Amino acid sequence: MAELVEIVRRYPFVAVQEISDVNQQVPGAFLEMINSNGASYEMLLSPRSGQEPDDKTYQEQYAFYYDASVIEALSRGQLYDDSVQDYFVREPYVAQFEVIDGGFTFVAITVHTQPDNTVAEIGHLEDVVAWAGDQYPSEDDFIILGDLNAGCSYASPAELDLLGLRSSDHVWLVPDTADTNLAMSACAYDRIIVTSTTQTNYQGEWGVDSSFTNTMVSDHWPVWAEFWAVER
Repeated sequence: MAELVEIVRRYPFVAVQEISDVNQQVPGAFLEMINSNGASYEMLLSPRSGQEPDDKTYQEQYAFYYDASVIEALSRGQLYDDSVQDYFVREPYVAQFEVIDGGFTFVAITVHTQPDNTVAEIGHLEDVVAWAGDQYPSEDDFIILGDLNAGCSYASPAELDLLGLRSSDHVWLVPDTADTNLAMSACAYDRIIVTSTTQTNYQGEWGVDSSFTNTMVSDHWPVWAEFWAVER
């Protein structure tokens, strides 16, 4: 956890996935550790995903950790309403934020896809963006981020290219050639995808934070991207 704390402190906004503590004590304890040096991070914690009856074995939580001196949460966040179609095993978590000094606002959509259904779930992220637009009608900047399992045997570039999410309406900041996991095989599982309107706020810099090699920290490396603070 100490290594994860140092990683989070390097970024003003971080999405965390696969939180499985039933007592929900770990997310808050982690926040206290982040702020133990005087930092001012805050957290939005999702309800447990896997809301539908057939998804109850996948009840993970998501969290957004953000430096409250830099970023303000404009909503409490909510899971995507998947009750009608049941597209996702773990419903995406959606919340709106604003950069305090600059005014850039955005909706963050984080999702951990189910490996056996990865391509279909990624395809339905277009529906999530549309739904998020209805929830936040004044917003035109949407950022999808998380472990999409979007690589290797779970999702080939050819399969992804058939999806609407690969159209000109969306920009994949982390490319298919990236290596985001600690396994021997190079796989671009973790991605950051923005709507085309958000590309004007993207600075053009992205990367993989491969600062650790111990899988007890995580079996995935964080991916990152830089955005302008001022709305463009």
